[in-house]
Amino acid sequence: MTNIEPGLVGKSELTVEETHTASHLGSGGVEVLATPVMVALMEDAARSSVDSKLEQGQMSVGVNLNVSHLAATPVGMRVTARAELVAVEGRRLTFTVEAHDEREKIGEGTHIRAIINLDRFMDRLHEKARPTDYLTLAAAADLLKISPEILRQHARNGVIPASKEGRSWRFSQRELEKWLRSGGLQVGMDADTSPWGK
Repeated sequence: MTNIEPGLVGKSELTVEETHTASHLGSGGVEVLATPVMVALMEDAARSSVDSKLEQGQMSVGVNLNVSHLAATPVGMRVTARAELVAVEGRRLTFTVEAHDEREKIGEGTHIRAIINLDRFMDRLHEKARPTDYLTLAAAADLLKISPEILRQHARNGVIPASKEGRSWRFSQRELEKWLRSGGLQVGMDADTSPWGK
C-alpha cells in the first residue's frame, strides 16, 4: 500500500448501447445512459487507479458515492469516466469522479473506496450467506411436538434453549436438535413447570 498516494488517476470508457439505457435497466423511461451505468463507470475508473498497487490478497471495494448526473447521453455516444485519488486515510481512499460524453460533462461527484483483505471479506460473506436457523415459536413448537404455550413457558423457565429478542422468543433449530440429542426431551418432561405437552 506504500505506492498509494493522492494524485493517482484512473479512467474507464464505454460506448452507450441499448443495454446501458435507463429504460432497459428500469431506472427511467428514456433511451439514454442510465445513472447506475455512469456510476459503475466512475467506480471502475477509481478501482483501476489503485488495484494494481495493492498487495497480494487485497482489493478495493466501493463504500460511498455522492454523484450528480448532469446531462443525458444518447445511445451510440462514447462516455469516459475519470477518477482522481485525493485523500488516503488508512484503508480509506477518497476520489473525485467525473464523466464526459463526446459533447460535455455528464456527471461529477466523490467516491470512497476501502482496501480490504479478500480472504477475510469472503469468510464474512460466506458466514452471512449461511441460512439462519432460527425458528418462530410456532415452528419450534411443531418441531418439538408441543403446544406453543408450553414451549413459551419452558423457554421462560430455562428448560429449553431459547433467546429473547424484544418481546419474542427465538429458537435456534441447531440448538434445539442438540438439546434433544442430549436428553433434553426427558428433562422437559420431568420439569416441575408443566407437563411436556398435551
